[in-house]
Amino acid sequence: LAQAILVQAVLAHAILVGTQESLQSAVVFRSVRLPRVMSKGAASPFAGIDVKVLNAMGAGAVASVIQAALAALGEPIVNRVLVKRMKVMEAMDDVSLAMLLDFFKTTLPTNFLKFPFFEAINAFCAALPISPSTRGIFTGFVFTTATLPVTNYRYRKSMQLEVNWGNIYEAYFPTVIRD
Repeated sequence: LAQAILVQAVLAHAILVGTQESLQSAVVFRSVRLPRVMSKGAASPFAGIDVKVLNAMGAGAVASVIQAALAALGEPIVNRVLVKRMKVMEAMDDVSLAMLLDFFKTTLPTNFLKFPFFEAINAFCAALPISPSTRGIFTGFVFTTATLPVTNYRYRKSMQLEVNWGNIYEAYFPTVIRD
């Protein structure tokens, strides 16, 4: 997890700076392997599951930074087109750079909750002796139930709507069925 967070910081710096040297050093740094915390030869069938879950959470943390930046740029515009039925150019004119940067303050922490959590559920379920379809149903149910408030919070913030406890589980059943 510490390696993943460090890699995430290096990659985020490389993306923000955008120079050829910083991107090359990020790629080189990403290829460095730190020693494993747990040995592979433990007796339990679940040996190493904690390491797998932590590694998956680290991968989710890295992905969350990249997706947060993309979402901060795109979600406010897409939501205006889909919900307010604005034309794309009208939606782009309706958002400001300050609004996008402010929304990034929402996307980053919500992604840090959702992405590592999803990867942890997946890694844990992959170690269980259940069928892939059962694993998918379980993962979808647990993930949606736990993170729908975060998703609804983020949506409402992108649309600059009021957020309260009454709308935090809005559209739960259609969402859990879909996921």
